Amino acid sequence: MKFYDILTNEVEIFQLPTNYTTVLSIHPLEPYFSITEKCNMNPKVYIYSYPQKTKYILKDPAKLEIQHSTFSCNTYYATVSGIPDFILSIWEFRSGELLCKTNLNGLRLTTFSFCSTDWHYLLGTDHRCIHVWQIETCNQMNSIQSNSMILPEYTVNIGLYYGLNNTGFSEDATNIQHGTRFDPKLTESAITGVSESKKEEFDSYMDTCIRLNCVSQAWTNSKLAFIGCEGGQLLLFDPINMNMKILLNPASHCVFPKDGETIESTPEKIAGSCDSDLTACSFAKSKIETINTLEGCLTYLLYTMYGLLAGGSDGILRLLILDNTETTGNKQGDHLSVRKNGTSSLKMNENLSNTVIKNCINLYEYKHLITNDKYYWAKSITGLSIASSYERTAVSSRLGHLNVFTLHDPRQFTFSPDVEISTNCDPYVGMGLITTETSVVCVTARNIGIINCWDCKTGRLLSSLFLNDVCYCMKVSPILPLAVAGMRSGNVVFIDCSVCTSPRIINMVRLYRKPLTHISFDPDGEFLTTVIDDGPNILMSALPTRSFEPVGYVSFTGRVHSLSMIRSRDSMKTFVLLAVGKDTNKTADAVYQYEIPNDIINDNAAHYVDNYRKLNEEKIKLIKLNFNRPKIGVCYWPPNDVYESTSPLLIAADFKHHALEIFIVNESHKQQRQSHIYTEDIYNILQETENIKFTRVPGTNLLLAHCMDGLIHMININETVSLQYSISIHESNSRGVIAAEFCKELNSLITCGGDGLLARIKLSEDIIMKFTYSPFTISNSLPEQLARLKEMTDYKKDQNQSHLNVSYSQESNILLSASRRSSPESSLPNQPLPVNECEDIDLKVFSHFKTDTDSDAITWIELCQHNVEASEDLLYTETKMNMLNELTEIKNTVNAMVSENESLPEIQRISRLEFELDTDEQNVILEETKATVNQLRKEINLGNLAKQFIWKAIKTQCWDEMSVKGRWLKAFNLPIKVSNYPLKNLSHDEKQLINTVVARIKIIRETTKEKDALSSHLFQQNVIKKTSQEQKEEVDEEEEQEQSINRVLAGST
Repeated sequence: MKFYDILTNEVEIFQLPTNYTTVLSIHPLEPYFSITEKCNMNPKVYIYSYPQKTKYILKDPAKLEIQHSTFSCNTYYATVSGIPDFILSIWEFRSGELLCKTNLNGLRLTTFSFCSTDWHYLLGTDHRCIHVWQIETCNQMNSIQSNSMILPEYTVNIGLYYGLNNTGFSEDATNIQHGTRFDPKLTESAITGVSESKKEEFDSYMDTCIRLNCVSQAWTNSKLAFIGCEGGQLLLFDPINMNMKILLNPASHCVFPKDGETIESTPEKIAGSCDSDLTACSFAKSKIETINTLEGCLTYLLYTMYGLLAGGSDGILRLLILDNTETTGNKQGDHLSVRKNGTSSLKMNENLSNTVIKNCINLYEYKHLITNDKYYWAKSITGLSIASSYERTAVSSRLGHLNVFTLHDPRQFTFSPDVEISTNCDPYVGMGLITTETSVVCVTARNIGIINCWDCKTGRLLSSLFLNDVCYCMKVSPILPLAVAGMRSGNVVFIDCSVCTSPRIINMVRLYRKPLTHISFDPDGEFLTTVIDDGPNILMSALPTRSFEPVGYVSFTGRVHSLSMIRSRDSMKTFVLLAVGKDTNKTADAVYQYEIPNDIINDNAAHYVDNYRKLNEEKIKLIKLNFNRPKIGVCYWPPNDVYESTSPLLIAADFKHHALEIFIVNESHKQQRQSHIYTEDIYNILQETENIKFTRVPGTNLLLAHCMDGLIHMININETVSLQYSISIHESNSRGVIAAEFCKELNSLITCGGDGLLARIKLSEDIIMKFTYSPFTISNSLPEQLARLKEMTDYKKDQNQSHLNVSYSQESNILLSASRRSSPESSLPNQPLPVNECEDIDLKVFSHFKTDTDSDAITWIELCQHNVEASEDLLYTETKMNMLNELTEIKNTVNAMVSENESLPEIQRISRLEFELDTDEQNVILEETKATVNQLRKEINLGNLAKQFIWKAIKTQCWDEMSVKGRWLKAFNLPIKVSNYPLKNLSHDEKQLINTVVARIKIIRETTKEKDALSSHLFQQNVIKKTSQEQKEEVDEEEEQEQSINRVLAGST
């Protein structure tokens, strides 16, 4: 998780405490945030204070999943668990104490929140009802009371809605059931005999109405709640009095007024659940332009002093201006008494009854790269939040845009974002540098199919190009402002970046029916090669003057690990290296190498390819070299004076020992065509990692090694090999580093990763001085190639396919930043480069890209085969016709002989097999038939044997272990008796267990008898003792009376 400081542009990275799917919640007033595990065994809630990061953990809020979790306005926190218990729990999150909880009886809530001004009220909705929970406190005791209201139907009219309150919602039972696909479909006849009190339990099963689907909530300061629905309906709900008002409903039967009109509500116009006494459909001086097109636009709601902010799928931030003018002349307090159906009166909140929507203003609209309506999801609003000071609000979109606005009256000032942050979640798949006279441009490609051009010095986003397909790889020409992307459809796309603010597609060729995963240029930018797993490897011209035409292809087998190209010392030929491995691992077990002469690009290409455009393996000297141990990184390195070799050197990283190894390919390897290659030198300078990719920096002795764990090594290769610099900048759990380039003009290292991070790291002078540079020879044909590149027209496949350019005229404050794990030696720019968040990508979104790819379109190799077959058909048409005529004559002759044979007597006939002309084919068919019959017979016999084995196993377990006990069973009140029935024999352990249980039961019985006897004995003793004491007390009383009488008599005398 990343924290953006919008004042200083600083970024702080916070590592989440769990690897499970989580949900972020923010405290509305105090600096607290929570990380909630959605699905896990006994999921936890982690609550942190900011910026101290003090952690509080709520343990065991659920068993398997947590539906919702939210903060209150103070120190209380609520969680709603899912399967299997469905419990609503209230916590004091600072102490971690569970205050109270209640059972929801299987409710699957769609929205859930605390009241913003009174934490004792919680509001939740499901697909049928609105639920209100009230927390009651008494000293240290807490309890939850609940109430529910059935949601209105989808086409409910605008106005007051009284609904059906359900007060039977309790912890033990509820009349509101959560519908699942296992619920029965009941009819009225199914509950005919059920009593009236019991029929309410089946209301949810009997309810077939289409009701509103609530998706958002927003509380007011008067304890009212706005509820947004999926279909564009807006509700205002009073949780205390359980009343509701329908403010908006595009599906309503009410007719909205035109501008300047006021329609008074009458019983004839508003029926059903609308209140005819209130002008609910009245929009005086209304200017609501899109009141009937708000479907999916109320996904997020936020209540402010200026009105209700709303955002949704169309990417427009709207402000619904509310009017709370009194409709009656007499004000009788905060609540009104409204008579319902003439029989009873209900309390009505005056604010609820008076609130109407006065106007709707579009404050801000997200502009994105996709203008076609079918890609509306790309700009949809995905979040809406307000600061605790209520001065700023933040809005986010699906493509990763995050804008911060200052709240003010939009009718007096323009509404524009104060801060714009780009947090695209999509990983990078390729990167390259284009050097111009005035700047250095970084071209990047994302998996979603977006090509971006960045100014490397300022970090400003210059332009973007959307390719309408998922991108798998991208490379930039070393001499031309040309980017080449490999797509999921198998297309290779050529992009002209001469004008960095307006890139354009100039050519597209379909090479494969699988995703194109690897592309490589030769150092002079003359050739381009592409490859996929199990081939083929296709060689193409990378020059605009040759229209980027394919030259030929090479077949091979194996999973592609890496692809690289390099020139020979004399620049007369180009070497292609292809590292492959087995399908079961990610290592390289062997390499394919072949040579490309320079004249192959000219008219001499036919000398090196056959009619199907396959390269001649002998003329290109194709060889396969096997490693003695698996490698995790392979690349070319030019030959030098240390190693005398005409072929380039091979540099690889050992998978087991993680050492850098150098190999030499000599002439003996080329003659054998397939052999083993052995290590020449070993350097233990690499760290342990799962995968390494090497990138050679042209014109230098610098080798970049970027790893899957996020590390980047800068290796100096001269007479000795040494590690000059290492930096860890990308996340290790998201494919690590994707590409890295060294920019000499800026003395910087530019990298991109699978975590969506693009960064520029400025290197110190001490590191740069250790590198040696050689001058780069510019080709004489470069001006011609540049001119031809600019002259090429835009590529257009059809009118349904759109490749859209977006130029950014305003300078965005979107700069690269290094990760918090960056080395302290790196000097970073004052302002960060784009830091992109990682999140789960919805697979349904990418299904839209399939519309731009024609699965029936043939590939280039299939087109070559089709052309060859067509030319052969034209060349051998006459020969084919002659052969067909001869075959027809033979067929007619044989058929005549067969007919004559059938007319002969049976004794003179011969077998039909005697007419078979191809006896060899006949014997093969008979042998195959015989083998098939034998195989089928064998399978049947094995099946019967298996059935016999199963029968014997069942008999052994279910019958042979049985024994007759010599007992009989007798039925009650019937003359039926079963004797000699079998039972399974008990084992020694089972008998011992039964004896133990019997002994324990006997002991328990004897103990119980002794206790009863002792109790009765003690009771009798107590009774006798009590009786004797009472008799003794009576005797004493009589004696006292006699003595008192005697004293009186004695005293009187």
